[in-house]
Amino acid sequence: MALGDKVLWFGTKKKTSFGNVRLKHRELFFGNKAERKSLKTVEKAYAAVTATIAKISMGDATAAGGVRDAMQKYFKCQQKLTVMAKLELVQNGMKGGFAFKTDNTSRQRSINVFGDAPDEVDLTEGYVRGMDAGDIHVTRDYIMNNRFQAVRVLIHEATHKFAQTDDFDEQGYMEADGSDFREPGITSAQCLNNADSYAYFCMALGYT
Repeated sequence: MALGDKVLWFGTKKKTSFGNVRLKHRELFFGNKAERKSLKTVEKAYAAVTATIAKISMGDATAAGGVRDAMQKYFKCQQKLTVMAKLELVQNGMKGGFAFKTDNTSRQRSINVFGDAPDEVDLTEGYVRGMDAGDIHVTRDYIMNNRFQAVRVLIHEATHKFAQTDDFDEQGYMEADGSDFREPGITSAQCLNNADSYAYFCMALGYT
């Protein structure tokens, strides 16, 4: 399905611990369980970003989940103020309210985000229309079955939307377990503007 196709979306405005969020979905009967899981994903993402900012501010250097080690792993540098500034943009953006969309298709079906033929499009976990202008989309399969990845994708897309981060192809995307970048070569300067670096950094330091 092309990104520009007209799709009928249904949704409700929900109050979270930090502000209002518009939950949107494609099917008429979304169900209470799906709504609860969507809202929990949003709450967990905001909490992870907030906790990560707090750890940077405190200069947490504990052996388990220390800021210094995580900075080196995901950003290849120690420019903590730059990272914190980006995360504060995400935090403030989420507090300002946003629309969170779930897709009612299985993630096994490619979503044609870029206008290519469907068989040329890789699995799409999430996206933001125009990188920063539209709503945050996360595949329903993650929301219903894999909260860790749902939260990680939401943070990834939120950095696009609110902090204008970028993607750097396979060099910028990380392995699913956050162990390393898929391909070598990304620079520290690129990492500081790399959406997946911020997402996995928050998951490592702030997700519970």
